[in-house]
Amino acid sequence: MVNVTIKLGQHGGSQFRHGYRSLLATDNNGMQLASDLTGMSIVDFIEVAIRDVVKQTIAGHGLAQDITVNLPAEIVLSAGLQTHLSDKFTADPLVNSVVFA
Repeated sequence: MVNVTIKLGQHGGSQFRHGYRSLLATDNNGMQLASDLTGMSIVDFIEVAIRDVVKQTIAGHGLAQDITVNLPAEIVLSAGLQTHLSDKFTADPLVNSVVFA
């Protein structure tokens, strides 16, 4: 089982720079899977993080994974979107399940 934790940061601007949003995805061991400071959509970022889990599984010649994506309270995915993402990634034989918490 792989736990992916998504962290969201909102950073205010100043007179010298614009505000920005940061996204960070880490695994069970706190290792960084993905990060973004460019304003990527949250759904696209979640997909990047899950793809990185699959890439790591391939590189490590691992077995199929159950993936839990832990989201901060600020990020709410509809049931339909959760189902769509789960269906999309479980089509890969290296992904048994994708659930959101």
